[in-house]
Amino acid sequence: YARNGANWAFHSKLVASDREDSDFFGWSVALDGTTLVVGAFLDSANFDSEGSAYVFTLSGNTWTQQAKLAPSSSNDVARFGSAVDIDGDTIVVGSPLLESGPLRPGGVFVYVRNAGAWTEQALVTAPTPGHFADFGASVGISGDRIVVGAPAFAAIGVAQSAVYVFERAAGVWSIADTLQPTPPLQGLPEFGTSVAIDGDTIVASAPFAERGPTLPRGEVVVFDHATGQWIDAARYGSSDVNAASNGTMSVAVDLPFVAIGLAQDATHGALSGKVLVAQRNAGVWGSALGLAPNDAQSHDMIGTAVACNGPEVAVGAPFQSSAVHFSGAVYM
Repeated sequence: YARNGANWAFHSKLVASDREDSDFFGWSVALDGTTLVVGAFLDSANFDSEGSAYVFTLSGNTWTQQAKLAPSSSNDVARFGSAVDIDGDTIVVGSPLLESGPLRPGGVFVYVRNAGAWTEQALVTAPTPGHFADFGASVGISGDRIVVGAPAFAAIGVAQSAVYVFERAAGVWSIADTLQPTPPLQGLPEFGTSVAIDGDTIVASAPFAERGPTLPRGEVVVFDHATGQWIDAARYGSSDVNAASNGTMSVAVDLPFVAIGLAQDATHGALSGKVLVAQRNAGVWGSALGLAPNDAQSHDMIGTAVACNGPEVAVGAPFQSSAVHFSGAVYM
């Protein structure tokens, strides 16, 4: 879709040049300027259901496929393309079931563009791989910094989901930090289920974090990079005691704004959902404003997906039924 003045209009429908049944093309998408990357995490490029990612570019009024990305090392059901992001001439693609020896800890592949050609620059992995850690289930990139969620990571048999930060110098990616909230999240939080980054700010969701007997599960942590380290700067979650949580907290950041989808909030009925928007002012994150459309109703799951562009927020409601039962809607 493209905007002309104040109006949005359908622009193009894109499909893979080699599409096949059950590729799940469109499972993940990311757009930067005139370049779009699309994940197809069950595409069988070289291995059964290993996954792939496609790159499209816009020239004039036409989108064309520029490249198909496939990992240099993979395996059956690696789920390459489960998560994608792009910043300029760099793309990151999550492969959360990538094998390493007898384990399936996951990995993230980095691609760079030079003169219109995309090449694999790096494979980044967790410093301590964990079996079925889901490393790469969520990814984000901002300049020379990558954030990766590993929501199922377990250390020594104890659930300890984590978010990792990698930085690039002279074309080489290295681990910079492993983020854990302080004080620690409680329960089995699945921290890193959704991540987003913009400059020196990282946002990560923990949809199963326990917050006490009077609050629903689920918390979002905002980290700011200051004085050479990542600071646990703010936390947000639903205040609705009737809300449920089953992994449907989404996040987006475009400074100075953060958007958080609470798809199982029950303010307007069971599983109606809503979105929280918070703003940073003079280095301090303020209270979140809860937003829901006037026609919000039970089972809309508003906030299943969110995107943020400054003060503009797009919010997905996949089960909204105002026109056709469960036809879905997006609110701006």
